[in-house]
Amino acid sequence: MHWFTEIVLVLGTSAAAIALIISAAELQRIRTIFQSGTIRVTLRRWDTSSSARPGMPTESSGYAIFTFRGGQWRLEADLSQPGYEAVPPNISGTFEGQVIKKISGPKN
Repeated sequence: MHWFTEIVLVLGTSAAAIALIISAAELQRIRTIFQSGTIRVTLRRWDTSSSARPGMPTESSGYAIFTFRGGQWRLEADLSQPGYEAVPPNISGTFEGQVIKKISGPKN
């Protein structure tokens, strides 16, 4: 075999072995996270240029997190500000486990 071919073969094999080791380490880290039962969820606001009509609830009123389970929306977290309350979604869920963020409405 030509010396250049041998060098390319050794370098390619080494790169593949390193990629395999890194992948195994990442999979182990993911497995450990799932086994711990603690997963941190970060909610980020994508649309920063939205506006609401006067009198409509806004982000400053707080929000609630709802999950669609068993054919109905269930409240997971109520982060409403004082004077506001979690308002269930008025749409039907699309799939089991669907999660949505709903802006809180004024208390009645």
